[in-house]
Amino acid sequence: MNTQNLRIAMLAFPGMQPLDFFGPYDLFDAAGVEAVVVAGKAGPVQVDRLLSMTAEYSFEDAPETDVLFVPGGHGVTDCLEDEACMRYLRSANHGWITSVCTGALLLAAAGLLRGYRATTHWRYIDLLELGGAIPVRDERIVTDRNRVTGGGVTAGIDFGVALLATIAGEETARLAQLALEYEPAPPFGGHPSTADAATVERYRERTEARLQKRKAEMEQAIARAPQP
Repeated sequence: MNTQNLRIAMLAFPGMQPLDFFGPYDLFDAAGVEAVVVAGKAGPVQVDRLLSMTAEYSFEDAPETDVLFVPGGHGVTDCLEDEACMRYLRSANHGWITSVCTGALLLAAAGLLRGYRATTHWRYIDLLELGGAIPVRDERIVTDRNRVTGGGVTAGIDFGVALLATIAGEETARLAQLALEYEPAPPFGGHPSTADAATVERYRERTEARLQKRKAEMEQAIARAPQP
């Protein structure tokens, strides 16, 4: 597909993880793909304490696009309680439905991953089962039919390259990756399979309360959703 004919709807919300969003966004921009930003209201979105961005469309006037992209972040918990956001996800008309990090929890709660293989941040991957998804723990990017999900935060760049290769062709993806000089070489392991056990355990302890809160909010969001 010619990139000039592609349009991607990128969800924005307060408390989203900036790198979840801007890693893929930079790749889409480098590839010449039109990315439009959708939020509860058009206008400024205060992403975190320092960063604000502009949403071009609200949920009500968002255009049809070829791809829906959902980032993660701390704000996912509030989105699960926001029926307007969940209604937009459930009703949006897109050829491809995608996410990075805990954005997959929103897709799962909206019923969009039921019966699909999917991944998310390793700490929250068990929560995907609440929405009927099939968690995949050993793949950084998971593609199942027209669903593409990426792992935690930095996986968004890998996700962006993989999605471009799928929908716009490998040459386009290679050029975009080169434009960003994406050649990672981290000094430490960034996944439970490569990080030291003590670090993994400390992170589990730090995030236990958030995990339980997200689980409760997912259960409530799923209970509120219209039955298929």
